[in-house]
This record gives sequence, C-alpha cells and structure tokens, in this order.
Amino acid sequence: MSIEVSYCIVNTEQRDLLRRFVTDQIPRMARYHDYREMLEKQKDIDAVVVATPDHMHAVIASAAMS
Repeated sequence: MSIEVSYCIVNTEQRDLLRRFVTDQIPRMARYHDYREMLEKQKDIDAVVVATPDHMHAVIASAAMS
C-alpha cells in the first residue's frame, strides 16, 4: 500500500514551516497554494482534512466532496 500526501496552505509562512518539517519525512509530497488546483490535479483523493476558519470551511469541503 502506498500513501500519497498533498497539501494546500494559503499562508506562505505556515506553508514554509510545514515544508521544512515534512520534506525529510515525505520528499515527494505535492504542494499547492490553491485548493481548487489541488482538487483539479489530484483526481484520486481518498480523504481530505479541511482546517480553515468557519467562513471558508464549507466551500472547500463541498468542493472536495464533489
């Protein structure tokens, strides 16, 4: 079984912090700045974690479920 990980973080400071933290752990991780691009390119997604403020959560979760 292989596990692939992708992430999308809009905040560049948080994205850079995560990149430094996980690059050694998961070197082939896909990185995105916009969740729409991630959902468009990653057609085989099995699970999504949405960790955003309330006003953005429903839009992203709905797009992920489509």
